[in-house]
Amino acid sequence: MKFLIQCRYLGGRNLHAKLGCRLKIGDGSKIRVMTEPWLQGEDDLWISSPQEQAAVGERIMKLSLLEEVTEDQVVRQEEQNGKYSISTPRLVSWHPPPENVIKVNVDGSSIGNQGPSGFGGLLRKTFGGWITGFAGSCGFTSNINAELQVILHGLDIAWNHGFRNVICESDSQTALKLIQEGVPSTHPYAPLVNYIQSLIHKEWKLFLVHTLREGNASADWLAKLGASLVQEPKMFSICPSPLSSICLVDSMGIQFPRA
Repeated sequence: MKFLIQCRYLGGRNLHAKLGCRLKIGDGSKIRVMTEPWLQGEDDLWISSPQEQAAVGERIMKLSLLEEVTEDQVVRQEEQNGKYSISTPRLVSWHPPPENVIKVNVDGSSIGNQGPSGFGGLLRKTFGGWITGFAGSCGFTSNINAELQVILHGLDIAWNHGFRNVICESDSQTALKLIQEGVPSTHPYAPLVNYIQSLIHKEWKLFLVHTLREGNASADWLAKLGASLVQEPKMFSICPSPLSSICLVDSMGIQFPRA
């Protein structure tokens, strides 16, 4: 990706900068820009020019170069000579499984984190081909309960379909940690965790993987659907029409910035 910053200097010259580059302010004596957002002061007034570097440099350093990027903080630990760098957001996408491997994406949803909750997930093959999907209600419960329930359902469905090379992705680090480390018998979710661990120990190649929620949009859609259901969990032999566009985006590998 090429990222450009254009700043009009005296004489009409343009400054083009690639992503992650370092820009030098100079001594400030040649700055004549009065209408560029990156020279706007904190009080929404334009920084007058020319100014000495010590004056204009410190003020520019406090400004955000991109409103949409929350991580573009000024890096000045190394040097104080008016140079700065721009950091950019992480881009996330869904990745299809390797050949002969099935990927299960799961998600839990709880409105209020003690409220109406649901779970949802889907199984896909190489290039994002649909295998099956599922969604159901967890009743009135917590988010972590919904996350554990959906992992259980996803693994159970994959095993019962006869798949033995499986990647299961969840965006809940808490749920995955409980499964990995185990819980005491007095833990409120001990039965769920123990049952998931018994599934893991079956004769198959299974990988439980953490993913970011931006790469788990399809499962998120199904989880929200599950929270609205009042009947038994639903299975989807074909992709629901409202979900098809999200699955298409997944299969195309379109990236989204990490929130």
